[in-house]
Amino acid sequence: QRPAFIPEGANVKIKGDPNDPNRRKLEREIEAENGGAGVYNVDLQKWYQLRDPAWRYDYVPEILDGKNVADFVDADIEARLEALEREEERLVAEGFYEEADPLEDMDLDEEAEEVLREAAKEVEGKRAILVHDSRVKKGKSSRPLSVKAKGMRKSFHDMSASLAEKGIAVDASRARARSVDRKRARSQSRGRSIDDSKWLVSAATSAAAARSQSRGVGASLAREQSVAAKRVRLDISMSRNRSLAGIKNVDQRVDSEKMHSFAQRPRNNQAKASDADRRILNLRPKHLLSGKRGLGTANHR
Repeated sequence: QRPAFIPEGANVKIKGDPNDPNRRKLEREIEAENGGAGVYNVDLQKWYQLRDPAWRYDYVPEILDGKNVADFVDADIEARLEALEREEERLVAEGFYEEADPLEDMDLDEEAEEVLREAAKEVEGKRAILVHDSRVKKGKSSRPLSVKAKGMRKSFHDMSASLAEKGIAVDASRARARSVDRKRARSQSRGRSIDDSKWLVSAATSAAAARSQSRGVGASLAREQSVAAKRVRLDISMSRNRSLAGIKNVDQRVDSEKMHSFAQRPRNNQAKASDADRRILNLRPKHLLSGKRGLGTANHR
């Protein structure tokens, strides 16, 4: 049987005596001396292992952009700030920052001063109106406007009124005649509708057919009809299709439509309404369907 082994240090070690003045204090005793639990804060800095134990309670320097902030702090900053505040209070008490009335420096009688104040109020009111109109116009400028709305922004009377305010004489008859001529030219170029164009094309083709039958030349009927239709279409201004802008021939149009359908395939496969559709249709979310079921209800797991 192996005998019990007791280290020599255990035999030499002195047992802790609460009345021994040379023994090391426990952390619990230090806590009780400094207010107890909830009041005392454990001092961790006394266990810092530094080259010099006197550095344990030094403030950690604050580094900004690789430089110590303490190097740029003036030692007399508080005294200088207090002196500056006292000087500021003195200037305020002396009325250094009070704005003087500009009319006091002018030698004006009461009537002239009243007229000048009324003019200043009128200018200030007009300035407020201009600021308000500018804000309203700025709010409306972000909205897309049609060509018709852009053309109707300013009427002839507004233009003449603004020119009259600036002191510019306007020949009303000449300006009105010019605008009427411009509108008449535009209406003549765009006046025919699509129904009128169809009627003109059919009339031109029927006339061409009658001429070809009178001549007895049946082979030239198609050529006569196409020439007549082109002649009428050149005279008609119809709205253009923007999807065909920049496309030269039929092959390019077919290729563009094919590329458009290819670009829409991923969205169609994912059943997305448009490019802005961010819905993720997950029919079986894992956070609701994973895990063991308990004895409760089956609406969640």
